[in-house]
Amino acid sequence: GIALINNNNDHFSVYPNPSNGLFMLILPSDSKVRISNMLGETVFTENLTEGKNQIDLTEFASGMYIVNAEIGGKIKTIKLIKE
Repeated sequence: GIALINNNNDHFSVYPNPSNGLFMLILPSDSKVRISNMLGETVFTENLTEGKNQIDLTEFASGMYIVNAEIGGKIKTIKLIKE
């Protein structure tokens, strides 16, 4: 058969999504993370470490947020929904 080799070591994920404001962000390496609202205003910016990082957005309004993580010199983006 054909072996599938997934060498995608720059993947990051967020769960639960949507959530009530407490998100777990999983990073493949130490990354600078910035979260902004739909107006482009930064609501969170921090250097986070590889692995699981809890993000608390409970104090912010419900709606969609954009998470940008700089991983391996590239910006990766995930949309978050806070209920």
